[in-house]
Amino acid sequence: MFVTAGGTTVLCDLDDLPTSGPLVLHGQGHAGEIVYGAVQALRPGQEVGVTHLRHTGGWNGLEIRGPDAAAPWRDAGTLVICSEDFEPVAAAYRERGWSRIVSADAFYRGFRRFGWPPRIDGDASLHDSKQRAPAHAGQAAALGARVLAEVDVSQGCERIRRIAEEEGICFPFDDVTKSAFLEVGKFAPLADLLNRAVRAGHFEDGERDREKSDAVARDVGPILVNTMIKSGTGFLTQAIRTHLNLPQYFISVGGSPNVFIVEEILARFARGGALSVQHLDPSEETLGALHRHGVRKIYVQVRDPRQATVSYLHHVENNLKEGLRPLRHWVQPHLPSDYETYDWRQKVAWQAKNHFPGLTVWVQEWVDAAANDERFEIVIEDFADFAADERASVNGLLRFFGIDRPIDADAIQRKEAAPHFRAGRTDEWRDVFDTRQIERMNALIPDALFERFRWER
Repeated sequence: MFVTAGGTTVLCDLDDLPTSGPLVLHGQGHAGEIVYGAVQALRPGQEVGVTHLRHTGGWNGLEIRGPDAAAPWRDAGTLVICSEDFEPVAAAYRERGWSRIVSADAFYRGFRRFGWPPRIDGDASLHDSKQRAPAHAGQAAALGARVLAEVDVSQGCERIRRIAEEEGICFPFDDVTKSAFLEVGKFAPLADLLNRAVRAGHFEDGERDREKSDAVARDVGPILVNTMIKSGTGFLTQAIRTHLNLPQYFISVGGSPNVFIVEEILARFARGGALSVQHLDPSEETLGALHRHGVRKIYVQVRDPRQATVSYLHHVENNLKEGLRPLRHWVQPHLPSDYETYDWRQKVAWQAKNHFPGLTVWVQEWVDAAANDERFEIVIEDFADFAADERASVNGLLRFFGIDRPIDADAIQRKEAAPHFRAGRTDEWRDVFDTRQIERMNALIPDALFERFRWER
């Protein structure tokens, strides 16, 4: 069954396409190459035709037919449009009597996330088992993209899971498909798939394993850095990984706050020689999993939640674009489906009302855990102190984890190259929120947090 979005029939899975009758491709660019390669790999023997409204010639050993010459395929064939300009192209073919027309755009975008070869070489074999993985991976990512577009959510997630299970490959390692599960709250199925994928060997990575072994030989234990979202996470990650040459492990299903740990990955991380930078909340499920696997030290970086909200506001604004748009579902509460239509004032109001309160609770819960949970050593640093002397803060973090290898000044000065780097202001919130919003936000921050972190009112 095809997925339909806004009247457009969307190809998410090659199983949707009929096995009889020709598959006729319009579009001989990168998207056409990808779809043609997938069809060749997964549908060997099925007739494939190529058409175009304006061009003729040859392509991958096939004749490109104009619309009139392609007419014999019309009654029995399915037209797959491999072009972003779906509507005008589809309209032109409908005028010529085509009725079965499918957009391959989501399918192609799924493939792009897996870095499939940009060209299909005529001499390359696409029929061995190694070449099957990218094809099905593309299908899963395409399904994830459709789920995130709020099209048949339950069906999309179930089909992602079916593809993963039948092929023995776990696609939820991909950000798009992970976001699809998170967006509909299917944390447990996602964690289960990830755990099974690790057990099946799909987590193996020779370079990462070598880096980990080298770090273990240097007595580097598991380094768990847990940050409030938008509090220098990208810079910290880059600085520590580069300085210590450590592999990074994502020990949860992703998102913020995280509530489901992937225990198979956690077990590998806990053996040492690795870094994990997360946005975990201190729930008993999370802390219990860390305790079971022997993780004892946690470095927590917090930030004035008013300023963190401003930073997240800009982060969302910069990343609600093609490619990163699915990541908007990683942070709870999720953005409303029409958020992109809001004007700036409405976006500010939504973030102040919905995003800010959770950050405040997150800080308070970690402060309570540090004070009361004797199973862990938890050190908490405020982003403002970190920003005041970044090198001293990073070196303090390293000492906390028993590493006597100070970071040099050059690594700190390269922070502008870190992902999502911004200026790091601590009082920008005064310019963004109005007086009434600031009063409400201040009322939600406990006095003890104002005093502990010296946040100004």
